Amino acid sequence: MSVALSQSADSIGNSFASDPELQLPQYPRFPPEVLMISYRQTGLLFEGVHGTQVLSGRGARGFIPKLLARLDGTRDLAALSRDFPQIPKKSLRDAIALLYSRGLLEDGLGAEPAGEQEELAAFAGRYIDVTRANRNRGEVLARLADKRVCLVGQSSALETLSVALADLGLKEIRRAQDPEQLQGIDLVVALFTGETPESQRALWLNTAQEQGVRVLHAHLGNGAVEIGPLFIPGKSACYDCLRSLHAAPSGVPAQGQGFWVANLALQAFHLLSRLGRPNLYNVCHIHQGDESGAAYREVQLARLPGCASCGLAECTPRLDEEHGQVWLLHNAANTMPPRDLLSPRDYQMHYAAGNLLITQESPEPYYGALPKALPEGLSLEAAPSWLRGATGAGHADIDTLSSLLRLSVGYQPQSDGGQRRVAPSAGGLGSAEIFVLVRDVPGLEPGVYHYYAWAHRLDRLRGMSPPLIAGALGLRERDLPPLLLVGVGSLGKLRQKYGDFAFRFASLDAGFVRVYLYELMDAMGLPFVEYADARDQVLAQTLGLPVVGGRNMVTFVLGVGVPTGEQGPGLLRAHQNVDSLIELASQANAPLRAGVDHAEARCEWAPLGAGGPQAILSRLDQLFLERRSARRFASQPLPMPLLNRLADLAIGTNDWLGRSGGLPLRLRLWAAVNAGGADPSVDIYAWDPQGNEWVKQRSGVAAEALDAAILQRNLARAPVVLFVTGDFQQAVSEQGARGYRELIGRAGAVVARTLLAATSYGLTGCPWGGLSEDGWGELFSIDRYRDCPLFGLSLGYADVG
Repeated sequence: MSVALSQSADSIGNSFASDPELQLPQYPRFPPEVLMISYRQTGLLFEGVHGTQVLSGRGARGFIPKLLARLDGTRDLAALSRDFPQIPKKSLRDAIALLYSRGLLEDGLGAEPAGEQEELAAFAGRYIDVTRANRNRGEVLARLADKRVCLVGQSSALETLSVALADLGLKEIRRAQDPEQLQGIDLVVALFTGETPESQRALWLNTAQEQGVRVLHAHLGNGAVEIGPLFIPGKSACYDCLRSLHAAPSGVPAQGQGFWVANLALQAFHLLSRLGRPNLYNVCHIHQGDESGAAYREVQLARLPGCASCGLAECTPRLDEEHGQVWLLHNAANTMPPRDLLSPRDYQMHYAAGNLLITQESPEPYYGALPKALPEGLSLEAAPSWLRGATGAGHADIDTLSSLLRLSVGYQPQSDGGQRRVAPSAGGLGSAEIFVLVRDVPGLEPGVYHYYAWAHRLDRLRGMSPPLIAGALGLRERDLPPLLLVGVGSLGKLRQKYGDFAFRFASLDAGFVRVYLYELMDAMGLPFVEYADARDQVLAQTLGLPVVGGRNMVTFVLGVGVPTGEQGPGLLRAHQNVDSLIELASQANAPLRAGVDHAEARCEWAPLGAGGPQAILSRLDQLFLERRSARRFASQPLPMPLLNRLADLAIGTNDWLGRSGGLPLRLRLWAAVNAGGADPSVDIYAWDPQGNEWVKQRSGVAAEALDAAILQRNLARAPVVLFVTGDFQQAVSEQGARGYRELIGRAGAVVARTLLAATSYGLTGCPWGGLSEDGWGELFSIDRYRDCPLFGLSLGYADVG
């Protein structure tokens, strides 16, 4: 039995069995409204749900119709097993998992709908799978029956809106004449026109903000219509932020008002029922039209620095200042709606056939390049930096380069014939790649290479131009190191699966690779420096990277080895003053690079005292190869001395990267620690790097409070959850957009080293970037700007049960 793209019932069943975030319906029900017909020789086609679905294979025509006839919402798996004693229980479960993954099942019956709501109930039952926020049609009707809605705005349009919402079975639909009448309302639907004075619009929306009431906003103007945003006090942007980005349309539409009112009613229905996915949080949809035609665009919103209503009155840079756009772009590309607006279906799309397919695809080599096989590399018996002292001096050659590449972005052969990426990557997509610029490495011809990790080889692309590379790094040619490693985020697969979140996850992947490289080079005694302000576009041209459409981005540049200072022309040469001036003027960043002390950049961690945590894995290569991400944890708490050690290493990582040529950035570390009482609760801590200790912020916080901050509930229930925030204001005000990119990458590196260190001490864990940033504000009492949510890490002992 299979579906398109060869997604089998067995593989889907295994996914549900192994992932605690996936739950099958307890009492599966096949909606009677769904149309099922024969398709080709062995298939079944289903129509009437979210998307046409096709099942085919040996059991599709014979067993599936019999099973569907029994899926009436009253039988659980045990009862179904009795109905089909000849079918193995796992096969039965796999078949239900496949049907559920295709949107063909509800869970249970729910309350019986009233006669006037039968059509609504049927619609809800067919499209329950769009979000999976409701188990069945009965839950949709019950959710609606508990909601109070208030309509405000232009009178004649509100009459139409009231009629459109009348048959939803809402608890109350109210018309308010005064902004003070909004208490007890679940959703205000505000429908204005250009005739409504701006002062009146602002009064309604600002009063709702003060009273903590959600507002779905719409504005009908002559030539432009706004649908959205959904204003959520304390979470989304406010009305003042909207108007600072987009002026209200004027006038009243001459025609089509009924259409826009119906559109608004549909969006309100999605919000109230959770049946659909309204894209309204911090988004205003602008529909424009004139005699030349119709146009559509979105205005992305954010709580703007300088806005007192949003709690950012003293923050900079403001929108009209230099780098003010970076905060808007960050929100557009990274910020998720609050947890109560997210849908379980979003996470379960990891198991969509298309996403599974791109995960299984092997990476493409650079065709036409000259391949250069790499040796196996060194047997790296050194301990990680936090378990040893300083190492001796080393040098870059083909063996050390092979080890650096294999253990950072390489693959590890598996017993089943497949390959596993050594360093973790978002979605298993392996976005992090490395290009190698060789100037003076024994065993390699100078030139530009791409590391084809799948086959552990270098592909030589072209020769290298030292003057061009020196210019890209802001160096004199004589100061170029013998070897450069350029990290690149390949965004093709990431964008296909994660959309705008590709930037965040590419930065997380790059953070892991940087930490692995730092550890390896430190263990080998290789001096290295990071060029944090390299000119990315010049490097991309040198590497031959296709960058149109944001397909790739340079994530880091590492110089390996000490420059000899013998290459290239010197300065103050007789009768060549103009040449010397030109060379000096081209080195805008030379003082910064010259200030990096290779010895200072070496990692020195404070030694552990007697009785401190003991390492389980003490060899760096074993640590890399044996690391596994885990989402299930034993209930055993973590000793506080071990948590102290991990926090010291985490924040020390930020310092280490800064000393090695990185930008000066400020990160903070937070922890939610399972309190271990009878009722599930956590204690909230902030790390004090000066006192080298955790400082408790709150005690006995309900474990459910973490759900508002983390998308995956099982990760929120780990014995310890670490959170990394960064000072967005400092990074962008001082370093611009490059500072922002480095802030995200640096947080990824902090998470990477912490996970490696935790693994060495016998822990297991899982890094995560799927977060609801508004939940962090309440959890830690932060403004989410000067402490901007970045990444997290869930830790614990392995669940061996």
